[in-house]
Amino acid sequence: MTWVSKISLFPPVRVDRSLNSRLYATGNRYYYVDSRQVRHFKPRGYKRWSDNPKNILIAVLVGSGIGITVYFGNVETIPYTKRRHLVLLSKNLERTIGESRFKNMKVGFKGKILHAMHPESVRVRLISKDIIEALQRGLKKEQGKK
Repeated sequence: MTWVSKISLFPPVRVDRSLNSRLYATGNRYYYVDSRQVRHFKPRGYKRWSDNPKNILIAVLVGSGIGITVYFGNVETIPYTKRRHLVLLSKNLERTIGESRFKNMKVGFKGKILHAMHPESVRVRLISKDIIEALQRGLKKEQGKK
């Protein structure tokens, strides 16, 4: 008689295979029975880190803090237009990348580059000089208004 009462105190975990589970995408829905003979269909504890609301809150706070820090740490104001923009590369790194790409382009176009005294090269140089001088005049006028 004592052996029978021990079995009823600790019932075995049963599996109900007749119910469909849309939540877990398996054909079986598992449940467990607690000491009060109550069936529980929800699995115990958190299965994924995203199931815990505290983890989601921490991830959102840390992610937004990092994003705000990166943004405000790398915002630059353009002097002429007074607009602000995000710069993720330093000027030295950008210059280094540009110089290496320019060397690669020169190697790729070897034999196709015009010499400095060619009429087209002189024409392009004069046009670019005029554009640069006009920009410098505009900057001087803008700085004089302050």
